[in-house]
Amino acid sequence: MTVFKFTAKNGRIDYIVTNKENPTREYVKSIMDARWSVEVYHREVKQNCGIERCQARTSRAQRNHIFSLFLRGLNNINVVYLKK
Repeated sequence: MTVFKFTAKNGRIDYIVTNKENPTREYVKSIMDARWSVEVYHREVKQNCGIERCQARTSRAQRNHIFSLFLRGLNNINVVYLKK
């Protein structure tokens, strides 16, 4: 097990633990950056698509809600395209 300490510019300290054999600091940083980009994506989806306000509880209802948002997005693209 290897522990890495990362200090942010604002002074926040993150400790990352891995069980990978002989990891480099650059490898761990690339994994952290990829993880952060997923977090940013989920935050933007929740804020911009209204997913966090969805009251659907079953997986089927959630898929239907997300698909309807996708179709609305396609509809908006078509409207913009037709206006040109």
